[in-house]
Amino acid sequence: PPIDLAAMFLHGDKLFGAYIVVALGGGLCVFLAWKFIKVVTGKPLYAALTASILGLSASHLVFGSLIETYIFLAAGLLLFFLLLLEKSPVSTLVLASLPVVGITYSNFAQNTLAFFTTKPSLKAVFRFVASTLVMLVLLGLLNNLLFPGAHPLFFIPSSLLAEEQNI
Repeated sequence: PPIDLAAMFLHGDKLFGAYIVVALGGGLCVFLAWKFIKVVTGKPLYAALTASILGLSASHLVFGSLIETYIFLAAGLLLFFLLLLEKSPVSTLVLASLPVVGITYSNFAQNTLAFFTTKPSLKAVFRFVASTLVMLVLLGLLNNLLFPGAHPLFFIPSSLLAEEQNI
């Protein structure tokens, strides 16, 4: 949908719509990095300089230019860490974790470890992980209702066989 929205302003050109959405994802990463560092240090100029280093790094320029989902993963992780730093409620942290798990399952471990670091309670971590997984299952079921056959359910082990090519 974001690509279709951008394509509306580009006379239906979805390729350039994708380029714009990916570039906006890269810009969002730089902004979130600036905000995170500003909250930690309280120095906006230092935060701007450090976020500029992120924005000018080769990896960020590549992933912010190619049509790939990793820039959105970086934005999701930065958003989660910023919300964690600002002591957001667990429900907000769960919502921020959904895109991270939706892009790459293994990166949810970073969210879980960061959550445990700030709230070192196994009960709280279990509730966080369980809430995120329940929301993922519900969203997966909703996706399959709206788009039958578009993608198998992620929690069925046989659907993970497609990931074997990435090993």
